[in-house]
Amino acid sequence: MGWLSDIITDAISRNIISSKKERAIEQQNKEILRRQEIILKNMGYKVEPYKEPTDYIGKGLILLGRTIIFLVCLLILLCIIALKVM
Repeated sequence: MGWLSDIITDAISRNIISSKKERAIEQQNKEILRRQEIILKNMGYKVEPYKEPTDYIGKGLILLGRTIIFLVCLLILLCIIALKVM
């Protein structure tokens, strides 16, 4: 039964690591945009600050999809364990 907890822990840690990487990439992109705005302002262009569009529906669907996949995998593992116990 220890291997099941290892699999679940591994899946959760991978999800956390991937979301941290996504946030780091988003932060880098924001920094690049900020630097570009500063450069354009110094060159004399009128620059309006970039406002990132909020896509709550897309983020919600991604989170829902990940949750469903996780629950389906968990259900499959529980079925396998139940069959081995019988």
